[in-house]
Amino acid sequence: MMEKWDDSKLSSKLALLRENPSNLHPSEARELFRRGLYSGPTEGFCDGYFQINLAVLPECLADDFEEFCRRNRAPFPLIYRSKPGEVAAPPLAKNSDVRRDMPCYFAYTKGELSGEPTDLTDIPWENMTSFYFGCSFSFEAALIQAGIRVRHLDEGKDISLYRTDIQLRRSGVFQCRMVVSMRPFPQQLLSRVVAITAQISEAHGAPIHIGDPSRIGIADIAQPRYGESLEIKGNEVPIFWACGVSVNEAIPVVRPELAFTHTWFSLFLSDLKCQPKQLKSAPEVVAISNDGEPLFASIVSQQSLEKVSQLEQMILRVSQKRAHSITNATLLKAVLVISHASKVAILLRDFVHVEGSCSLLGVFAIYQALLTLEKQVVLISSDDNRDSLEACVSKMVSMGILTSQIPIVPLSKVESAGSTQEFDCLVTFSAVRDASASGHSTLSEASESSKLFVSECRSAFKLDKVCLPIATRFSNWGGYALSLGLYLVSSCPLHWRYRNRGISSESPPSFSISQFLPSPENTVLTLKLVNEIDVLNRHYTGDRSSVVGGIPLEQHLEKLEELTALALSEDLH
Repeated sequence: MMEKWDDSKLSSKLALLRENPSNLHPSEARELFRRGLYSGPTEGFCDGYFQINLAVLPECLADDFEEFCRRNRAPFPLIYRSKPGEVAAPPLAKNSDVRRDMPCYFAYTKGELSGEPTDLTDIPWENMTSFYFGCSFSFEAALIQAGIRVRHLDEGKDISLYRTDIQLRRSGVFQCRMVVSMRPFPQQLLSRVVAITAQISEAHGAPIHIGDPSRIGIADIAQPRYGESLEIKGNEVPIFWACGVSVNEAIPVVRPELAFTHTWFSLFLSDLKCQPKQLKSAPEVVAISNDGEPLFASIVSQQSLEKVSQLEQMILRVSQKRAHSITNATLLKAVLVISHASKVAILLRDFVHVEGSCSLLGVFAIYQALLTLEKQVVLISSDDNRDSLEACVSKMVSMGILTSQIPIVPLSKVESAGSTQEFDCLVTFSAVRDASASGHSTLSEASESSKLFVSECRSAFKLDKVCLPIATRFSNWGGYALSLGLYLVSSCPLHWRYRNRGISSESPPSFSISQFLPSPENTVLTLKLVNEIDVLNRHYTGDRSSVVGGIPLEQHLEKLEELTALALSEDLH
């Protein structure tokens, strides 16, 4: 039912519509749409209120679609599901009628776009269910209020939308690839932009990708699938948010008899205030791409970042700076690189530290961590050590120390195959002389020989540009550092959501520290197995049962307890 406006009021609202629609109240904007006085985009309307995406589907598909929203919350942050035949949305807007309260709609018949009506009141509605989910237009006012320019608005352009290669999680008949919106911002503002948008989860929340568009299947940033192209200038970085237009990719797959959605840029304007929710810890944006490649960045909470830094310093202290250096990256960067990888190769350049004691415990720790995170892992070993290593691993699996057999590939096979070997990330362990002789004091420092070895790895193996090679000196502490670092970032909700593109649970699983760091009992058992099977064979003939990485076993176990205590200390995520 239309409100009663006199000519004066109508004239003033039309003036606002033309000159400053951001100052319209949503109920006023809906009234103008209802009267057929506007049929364009709503971006920039009604600052401070939620703009809502719409999908109207036959009731027989409603349960599947609600589950689709639940499984893919980033593109579909569901706010309200109507009852069958309900045209109002009481929690969202007073006196609303979804059939008339939007500027225009997309109509689909058997999955095909069949029109762009401005009024749906003639459509049989009894068996239709409406779904309302938030839109990123809602957080733009918060960015502007914080003094951050949203450049496509400054230039009067429609936002750029792209179809990615990110497959959403299927529910019943619903499946499609994710559509994303893109806004470029100066690199120095990235953490602020993420912090502001992460506080408004009902409007898609934090971005799902920062940087190089090719990593999510966008071949040409200058060619959006919908909207207008926007030049990326100077030190700007493209940031991508999940988008509700993804529903328009799903409907042609499902092919319902009849369906309706918002158009690309014309949404339902709700009476809900857009109120940011305080985060437990501020997000930090961390660049993790290789030098010389387009920027690609990850997200982690500030407190998780600080805890990884504490871990790095503790590793240095408890190991007394013994052969544990991680080259090419700080520990945080190395851990984030591995976290984003799907296929990881662990390369053992040599089997044992020159002191002759067992240094495989760290290798097994990082392997178990990768399995816990459901990554594909392969271990590459020298040909002469492969058989004894396989025997040791098989025994560890049978004893429950490892959860599954490690695929072990001889180095000669990999070298002969060359570029056919595909990994997202290569973690290398190589023996070097005593670290104290080289003067290294941080995990990020690298000897020239280590840098050369990393370069050799890059040429010997075909690495996806998602990740750089990571080299650690062959000691347990390098493996422990990477494994515990993965535990810390994977327990961070901000990172977990970003790593999974917002299409899994918002919260990470409740990981056990034993999935990332060996228990004292398993450490002793592993050391015994390595000696019994003689994995180290000819490398060392002294007493190996009571020495680990050059220190007494009891001392090694004490230091493991210190690392465990740090990881399990007061939750900072």
